[in-house]
Amino acid sequence: MTVERIDCANDPRAIAYRDLRDGDLLRGRGLFAAEGRVIVRRLIEDGRCLVHSLLVNDAALRDLGPAIARLDTAVPIFVCPTEAFLGLTGFDLHRGCVALVHRPAATPVDALIAAARRLVVLEAIANADNVGGVFRNAAAFSADGVLLSPSCCDPLYRKAIRTSMGAVLHVPYARAGDDDWPAVLMRVRAAGFTIVALTPREPAEMLEDFAARWDREGPPKGGHHALQDGGHRESPPKGGHHVLQEDALEYVASGFSRTARLALVIGSEGAGLTPGVEAAADYRVRIPISDRVDSLNLAVAAGIALHALGKNREPRTVNL
Repeated sequence: MTVERIDCANDPRAIAYRDLRDGDLLRGRGLFAAEGRVIVRRLIEDGRCLVHSLLVNDAALRDLGPAIARLDTAVPIFVCPTEAFLGLTGFDLHRGCVALVHRPAATPVDALIAAARRLVVLEAIANADNVGGVFRNAAAFSADGVLLSPSCCDPLYRKAIRTSMGAVLHVPYARAGDDDWPAVLMRVRAAGFTIVALTPREPAEMLEDFAARWDREGPPKGGHHALQDGGHRESPPKGGHHVLQEDALEYVASGFSRTARLALVIGSEGAGLTPGVEAAADYRVRIPISDRVDSLNLAVAAGIALHALGKNREPRTVNL
């Protein structure tokens, strides 16, 4: 490895690190910033992203030594005093370590849909901590990917990466274009997914009731209109969008097995899902909460729903 010491904030070798606060500028240069020793170690060991350079203090250099040794010798490792981080980057770095990394090629939406069995769909989630939290939950509860609406926060923004504990680096995701939202949900359905909207608004079925029925019998028949009629569950469908791709579903005598495809759709805190997206769902579910609070944090609600809908689901590896 190539270690270079930097002693002052105006050192031209570290000029790239002065733009860390500006995610759009970094994105325009084809880079993202990964902050913290745990994240950087995981990023290097994973090996799927190409590291541009590292900025560390001496403690981080010692701690990350074995991981850094795996990098190409052409990757510069800049070492500076801890007190110089603020002047170099504009803020105090988390545990004295940040990497600039080349952005991977974007995953096509249709490739993500084709590869997944369990999707999380996010609409208009602008908060980096919430996006990162959802990715962390997606990794924890074995979701296969995340589909983002056009206005969602960049998952590779440094705060989102940090909150996700690096999950955004290995959970596949794709972003729908402005001209493809929310129409892309029709392609999600055509690929055999049951679309489930997480919403506090009525009519919505209790999450635990829906999850129990899904776990016991697979995708119920009838869409959200059935919920408005009391949530009656009929026999498994013989046709319809659930069987458009029979190779994507495994049938069992009692109905659909747990390999059936499900897309959980989540909107922003406050506004929630837009009416058009909510109307596109096959089912609407809600999480019952105490009347002492008016809502749950978005990422918390996502974790609860993913856990409820995936209790008996075996983890899968999705490579895109």
